[in-house]
Amino acid sequence: MYFLHSLNKKLFINRAQDTYAILGNRLKGYFTELKVVYAMYCSKVSDDEAELMDPTVHTYKCEDMVAKFRGTG
Repeated sequence: MYFLHSLNKKLFINRAQDTYAILGNRLKGYFTELKVVYAMYCSKVSDDEAELMDPTVHTYKCEDMVAKFRGTG
């Protein structure tokens, strides 16, 4: 019985570590994607200072860029 208990515990720990690794990789990928989008966005918008002054346009443009980058816009 003890053997089964320790085996289950080991499996649970391994599964938890796997889940953590998967989540970590997804988060890393997400932040990399955000950095790329931000770089693309900044290079396109930085010329036009009027747009940068208006935060609503800025936010909209940023969301638009994210949608285009992800292929959903």
